[in-house]
Amino acid sequence: MRRLLALVPLLVASASLVGPADAHAADLVCPPDTRLQGEPPPVGREQWCELLDVDAAVFLRHGPSVEWHANRTKRAEGSYSRGRLDGRWTTWHEDGSVYLQANYRSGALHGPFKQREATGELLEGMYMEGRAIGVWTSRDAAGRVIAKGPYQGGERHGEWVFTLDESGRTLSGRYVRGVREGSFTLASGDGTVLARGGFDGDERSGEWTEYDERGTLLARGPYVEGERQGEWTLFSEDGRPSARGPYEAGVRGGEWTLFLDDGGRAVGEMAGDTRVGDWRHYTAAGRLQASGPYVDDRPEGEWTFYGADGAVVGRGPMQGGERHGTWVEVTSAGLEMTGLYERGVRMGEWQAVAGAPRLPRTRAGAVTARGRERAPE
Repeated sequence: MRRLLALVPLLVASASLVGPADAHAADLVCPPDTRLQGEPPPVGREQWCELLDVDAAVFLRHGPSVEWHANRTKRAEGSYSRGRLDGRWTTWHEDGSVYLQANYRSGALHGPFKQREATGELLEGMYMEGRAIGVWTSRDAAGRVIAKGPYQGGERHGEWVFTLDESGRTLSGRYVRGVREGSFTLASGDGTVLARGGFDGDERSGEWTEYDERGTLLARGPYVEGERQGEWTLFSEDGRPSARGPYEAGVRGGEWTLFLDDGGRAVGEMAGDTRVGDWRHYTAAGRLQASGPYVDDRPEGEWTFYGADGAVVGRGPMQGGERHGTWVEVTSAGLEMTGLYERGVRMGEWQAVAGAPRLPRTRAGAVTARGRERAPE
């Protein structure tokens, strides 16, 4: 809409405005003390009346004026008063369709205004002494309202609604003297709120809350210059927090806390949407359960697992998110065992670590009298 309004001063500054086909010299009736100038097609492309300003010793346009396109269709028609646009002006596209209908008073737009682009977009509103006032409406080529709201003194002032795309998503909120103020609401075509927050100029700024197409809470946190910045909280479908941590220029970074389905949490470094570096997993009660590095969002490298008393109950390498390689684990009876994992599955017989006590009984998957453990069937 700003782009469309920006065209208006050009009309005032250039006396070349636009109108429909086959006007003739006889159509112009000049007021007293003026003379007819210019030629109609095919000789010329403009006719107007002019008045001699004796004091200034210059000729001023005064009275009716007509211009034509190169294809001889009328380009503009209106009138002047002592060199200034005055009264109703109409301009046309080369195909003869109306482009602009505007009213002027002493060179300033004053009265109803309507502008239709060749592609069909329409802008309608009102001017008073060169400034937009009242409710303005902008429509796309299909006639859908894409912007609507009030102007005061040439600036947006009051509640505005913008339609953002063909799905009907809207952005609505209040302007005060041309500046967005307070909270704006982004909604889907059926009116479901998708986001709510403030702006600084044309950029999102301050605290925002975001929802999915069903209205379920998705995220809450601050924007700076149109991007997520600072601490955000993300939510799962049931409304519980699923993650919390900082954004930097719209990208996750730094230490994040992930809230797990079992009530536990994981704490570590995020790079975008990927877990990297050292992470710690805690139970719902806050007890440290496991620690180790992530690579490309999967556990990779040396990991350690802890029991209820904080003692180590397992240690070994992870590969692609699975135990893989030689591990040391502690049985429920406190015996340390060592053996091999391949892609998360125990392989072969496990050996008791030297100096560890023997267990008194033998069963599948348990320690034998020789201090070994068979892989579970």
